[in-house]
Amino acid sequence: MASKLPWVVIVVIVVAAIGAWAIFGGEPTTTPTAPSWGSITVLGFTGGQKSGIVNVYIAKPNQDYDENWSAVATTDNYYLKQTATGQTGDIKYETDFVFLIEVVGHDDNMAYLNLDNLKVELAVTGSFTKAAENTDGGDGAEYQFVLDATHIGVNAVWDNNGNYFKLPAAGSIDYTVKLWLWA
Repeated sequence: MASKLPWVVIVVIVVAAIGAWAIFGGEPTTTPTAPSWGSITVLGFTGGQKSGIVNVYIAKPNQDYDENWSAVATTDNYYLKQTATGQTGDIKYETDFVFLIEVVGHDDNMAYLNLDNLKVELAVTGSFTKAAENTDGGDGAEYQFVLDATHIGVNAVWDNNGNYFKLPAAGSIDYTVKLWLWA
C-alpha cells in the first residue's frame, strides 16, 4: 500500500559561484535513486508555500545542527546563507565547510509528519562533481529541530564523511537541492 503513495518534490536550483573546492575522501560509492514523484512540483524556496527549502547554508563545521537555524544562526555559524534561487557568494579558499539545507514539511503536503517521509537531495557540479545524493544514504544526515501537529523542520547536512569540504582558489561550483515529501 505504501508504495502506491506519490512523492512530492520541491526543487530548488541554487547557483553558487563560491569558488572551487577539493574533496577529501572522494565521491560516495553508491548514489540512492530518488523514488518516482507525483504531479505536484513547486520550484524555489518556501516563499508562500507551507513546505519547502527555507535556507541553504555554507556552514562552519562542528556546529549544533539540531537547532532551527533561521532563529539562531549568525555569521558565527556560517560563511554564506542563501535565501533565494540564484544567489551567489564568496567564501575564503582553503576553509573547511559543510552544506546545511534547512527545510520544512507541512501536513498539507505529507502523509505523515516524520523523518521517514522527508528526504533532501544535494548534487554539485563545476570544479567538483558530486552525483545527486539524498539523506537516505551516503554522506547526508538529517537533524530534526521541530515536530508539531502541522509541520516538521529538518536540517540536512553534508560534511564529506567528517572530512569537510574545502575551497581552493580560482574555481566555481553550482549545486542543486531537492526536497522529497511522501504525500
